[in-house]
Amino acid sequence: MDRALLEALQPVIQAARHALADMDSSDIPASLRKVARSSERTLTPPLARLVVDALVEKAWFRDDVAERLGTDDPLLSAFLEDPESASLETSDRIRALRESSIAEELESTKKRVADLTDQLAEAKRRLRTTRASHRDELARARSSGTQARERAESRNRDLMSLLEQGGARVDVLEAEVVRLSSERAAMEVRLRRASERTRRRSPDLAIQVPSRPDAAPSDPLEFARWLDTLERISRPFREQSSAPSYRSSLADLQVPAGVAPDSGLALDALIHQRPRRIILDGYNIAGEIRGGSFAGREARDDVIRRAGRLTRLTDAEILVVFDGQDDESRDGFKSTDGVAVRFSRGEKADDVIVSLVVADPSRTVVITNDRELRTRCALSGCVPIWASAFVRWC
Repeated sequence: MDRALLEALQPVIQAARHALADMDSSDIPASLRKVARSSERTLTPPLARLVVDALVEKAWFRDDVAERLGTDDPLLSAFLEDPESASLETSDRIRALRESSIAEELESTKKRVADLTDQLAEAKRRLRTTRASHRDELARARSSGTQARERAESRNRDLMSLLEQGGARVDVLEAEVVRLSSERAAMEVRLRRASERTRRRSPDLAIQVPSRPDAAPSDPLEFARWLDTLERISRPFREQSSAPSYRSSLADLQVPAGVAPDSGLALDALIHQRPRRIILDGYNIAGEIRGGSFAGREARDDVIRRAGRLTRLTDAEILVVFDGQDDESRDGFKSTDGVAVRFSRGEKADDVIVSLVVADPSRTVVITNDRELRTRCALSGCVPIWASAFVRWC
């Protein structure tokens, strides 16, 4: 039984599947149980052949399918009345359709060949015209060679003048670099003094400031990060008194309408709403970043490093919770970027996060791909979003 015959009998096969679906499991013939269990929209050819074979062998099955089908197609009706003779008629009909289709394709191909022949003749004509035009243009270009050389010499003189002007500009820029280097050295002295004041106020927040101006990072991006670190460390002493009163007047956190909670825009919008606390499901985010290799120290450090980017854009408390315990048996620690890290130590990280949210859900963001955890944290004042949003935001 070829595939074309099976395609022609698809309405009968679908009606047979409906009949099987309405039967008790004990009434389904053993040969058709695999068909009854299939959830595919269209049966594979082997399963479809089982249905057709059962229709040929079982008259009661054909009668049930005929009542359900109710088709006006004489071919399908004939198959349900006498499958063997109808199968031959169906094969002849399909063969005739194939021959008709092949004839139509042959006629279409002949027409296409004729069109391509005409196009080829037109392309050859255009090629001859283009070659003649090219010869004419080449002759005109050769005759104007002297003028071109004169224009090139004039352009060369203009470039030499621009080079002289550029040299003067380089001298000015070099002087500007010297001035900026001097200002940078003065800034580093001021930053070193600020770090000393920070160290005296809170030794735990102290960082190492280069003792010599030339010890600061030379790369512009690394130097900017270095300045950000100093700015963040001094931030708590500047904003400690003003932050609570400012947040008390803010509206509740919410993901804007039309923004998907798994997009980077969702986290960006929440950051601009000044959250009080952002809690990250550590290993869940590591799994989003690294797939199967998410449980190691390297993966954990990667999540903490990425969470450190949040400290540069918000004064919220950034807390990452990991399952298990630290390699050094610590309950937790604070990273150099100001990220608070906590280990569940015998509890599940999900339960630790839920307990934190239940104790105080006000203006809190929870980041995790765990649907159950997001549901448990969906309290008034707390907004859970996907770990995918954080990864894309990073």
